[in-house]
Amino acid sequence: MNVFVIGSGNTPLPKEAFHLAGLVPDAYLPFPLLEQPEAVERLGLVSYDLDFDDVSLDLREYTRAVLRRVCAGTRAVAWTAFEGTFHYDDLLTDEVAHQVYG
Repeated sequence: MNVFVIGSGNTPLPKEAFHLAGLVPDAYLPFPLLEQPEAVERLGLVSYDLDFDDVSLDLREYTRAVLRRVCAGTRAVAWTAFEGTFHYDDLLTDEVAHQVYG
């Protein structure tokens, strides 16, 4: 799962922040994104790759918990996606929007 958070700075949250809804990711990889658009860069944009080895997990409640957590106490916008290889301009296009949650 990819989680993108804009507006809460460029410093990643600790991995424990993603121990939610009774689940712990098997891998946690935070990435402050480089070459951000100017309007985004001043707010900060961090991408988190959260991997689960068990592909049978129902991640709906986990996704909701993650979105609530990363937006708590700050002015932030967050979204999750199962495929993060798109340009910001394409975020809500027909080709990409069905892969975006939150």
